Amino acid sequence: MPVLYLTFDSEISLEPADENTKKFTGKLDTSSWTIANFLLEKNELKIYHNEFFKGSHQVIGIKNKKYVIDGIVKMTVKPKIAELLLSGNTNWALTKVSVTHDMDNENRVELAYLPAKSGGLLKVSSTLDKPSK
Repeated sequence: MPVLYLTFDSEISLEPADENTKKFTGKLDTSSWTIANFLLEKNELKIYHNEFFKGSHQVIGIKNKKYVIDGIVKMTVKPKIAELLLSGNTNWALTKVSVTHDMDNENRVELAYLPAKSGGLLKVSSTLDKPSK
């Protein structure tokens, strides 16, 4: 399966997806484990916190939360998806963001966010060439 390098530079406003997330008042940053779910046409894709070649993704903001993704993700994909990604810039629809926040070493909270507006798209460019760090 091909390894691709995907470049992201986007922000999308978020809404809490459940009561637990609505009540959360802690600070989120790059140390919080983040997973983002996307749709590319009919294909479901996920970006995990540890897949970044450089850059990061995270949920930021105190009152108004935003999902920010900036950098290059190294991803192994099926040949059909690779062909789609390498055909030019693609638009990914964010469907959900999950964040694990460590309140302390033994107390973790799982947070879930949805895009504030449906149809929030991220433009993604892809290459087979490994970028320099």
